[in-house]
Amino acid sequence: MHHRTLAAFILLSFMVASLAPYVSSTDATVQRYVYLEPGYQIYIDDYSLAAPAGNFTIDFKMGSVFYLYSVKALGPDNQSLGISGNWSSTGNSFTVIVQAGELTSFRVITILHGTTIYSSNSTTLISNYSTPINFFPSVNASLSATTTVRLPYGAELLAFNETGISSSVIDGTTVLSGSIQTAPSTHYYSDVTYNGTFDLLAIQSLDRTFEVYATGVHVSESFKFMNVGNVKSESVTLALPAGATNLRAYDLIGNLPMTFSTNNVTIGFHARILTGEFAVFTLEYDLPQSSIAISGNTISLSGNLLPDWCNFLSRQVNLSVVMPEGSSNAVAQGGAVNTSDGRLVASFSSMGLTLFFNHDYSLSFSYSPVSSIGWGVILVVIVVIAAAAYLAYRIFRRPKGVPAAKSAPAQAPPPARQPPPPQKPSKGQPGKK
Repeated sequence: MHHRTLAAFILLSFMVASLAPYVSSTDATVQRYVYLEPGYQIYIDDYSLAAPAGNFTIDFKMGSVFYLYSVKALGPDNQSLGISGNWSSTGNSFTVIVQAGELTSFRVITILHGTTIYSSNSTTLISNYSTPINFFPSVNASLSATTTVRLPYGAELLAFNETGISSSVIDGTTVLSGSIQTAPSTHYYSDVTYNGTFDLLAIQSLDRTFEVYATGVHVSESFKFMNVGNVKSESVTLALPAGATNLRAYDLIGNLPMTFSTNNVTIGFHARILTGEFAVFTLEYDLPQSSIAISGNTISLSGNLLPDWCNFLSRQVNLSVVMPEGSSNAVAQGGAVNTSDGRLVASFSSMGLTLFFNHDYSLSFSYSPVSSIGWGVILVVIVVIAAAAYLAYRIFRRPKGVPAAKSAPAQAPPPARQPPPPQKPSKGQPGKK
């Protein structure tokens, strides 16, 4: 249901009433970069034309319109360009129309997700992943095209079948690359198969909260993961945040199992999630003082909204930074500062993030060292000192001009009480002889 809602939103946002006339692209060149990840793929196309582009069309072959995540076009000054689009169910292709006008150069960024198919060899237990790739752009004229496809880090290439493409390894990552002269309205679409261990998940929302102290940062991150693969998912593996300690993961039921390996942590879900279903949990940990910068009474911190150790397509990321009590002069680049429960809070937010297209943040503020200790502790110390001073005053005080009182001499105890003398017999009573 989620995929259908997403696709409907994308198609409505294009507001396509009718397709604009195609414009031929003579003497055109394009450089395509493809970042292939298990859960998504990003296409970055840089076009250079000999004449104004007008309305420039690009076709993407895909198995379903629900694979389309987002499309945007940028001019040479990074300005947004208008786009429209149309899905062809007969040709299983999506046509993007870039309203480039008089421009002769522009960039188109397209993100697809949920395109990877997982399979496992029952004998070798090796996990294979297969993803169809649009190796070269398909437009309505001939192009001089060059492409570079970067596979996921740690993936072992098993197979591909595309003319003009060769493989190499650069910095430990497999890269497919090549150049051709494309034919008009032709798709260069084929599968790439590789093996490894990956999660076919995407982040629907990520809410991060930093509580900053002079001694470090306490982090709480609430994830909502969606299964975008073709098989069930029972866990997620994350790279360990640098310097993190006291890690804990939990959901509404309770603590989640965590398995640690070199630089990674695998968090198990309480229930498996099927395609299109969600897993929601919170990860907490502490970061050392080195994660912030301190100069005098000024604290600064910066980074990316989507953390560098979290390589997932993320629809929505929110960050709240809670500053120590008594903080002031807060400056949040790209965010807003408000007050909550007597403390300053900086808020940042962005959508559609990946490690390749992230959003940075920075924050600086002045803080009081006294406040970082805590007024509660200070109050206790004050009470203890006051009590000690009062006790000393009571013990050692002496009225002015009055000598110290002398000790009273010891007195003998009073004599023991003697028994009364025997009474004489009264008259009329017999006496002793």
